[in-house]
Amino acid sequence: MTYRVSWDIDIDDASSPIDAARKAHEIVRRPASSANVYNVEAPDGVVTVVDLEEVRGQRVASPSPLLLDALDRAERFIAGFEGDERQEGVDQLLADIRTALQGRSDSQIIEETNQLARYLMSELIGTGYQVPDTWKFYEGRDPRSRKAWMHAVAVMEMMTFTDAEDALSNLDPADPETDVQFPIEDWQYEVTNGDTRRG
Repeated sequence: MTYRVSWDIDIDDASSPIDAARKAHEIVRRPASSANVYNVEAPDGVVTVVDLEEVRGQRVASPSPLLLDALDRAERFIAGFEGDERQEGVDQLLADIRTALQGRSDSQIIEETNQLARYLMSELIGTGYQVPDTWKFYEGRDPRSRKAWMHAVAVMEMMTFTDAEDALSNLDPADPETDVQFPIEDWQYEVTNGDTRRG
């Protein structure tokens, strides 16, 4: 079947129809954008409004609105110097800003939160207690791992407006990149510390 899919947006600061189209296209391509609600017209003429965030949950966390707006304005201003060889570092700066505007994937949020949990375990909770680099705090069942993960989730939510638990629930268990099995090193670590008796 063939469906007609449309998305409406008002572009207030465009200088021409082409400029408006380019800006709309850029917004649609940003995973952290508001381009999540689409009008889908079926072959029989019935139009269904589909909100992708309701269907599958928010896949990429949105930055704070103020930060997103500031980065967007900075990107548009600096883009005027793009390709100018006299402006040293502008192209890399633009690339960094555009990457930041795309937001962070669920996997990135989880990894960043896991790194924060590792720091909390070592410096604050466990007074120097070290864990392997492969340790996944969100899978840990021991009280220290759980506490480190919960504190890391709370800090990430306060500082970056992202919920690592939501990101965790969005991961597809069938995706090989989101394997939730314990690596052998993690199992050995748990055995050494008496945290598991599993084979």
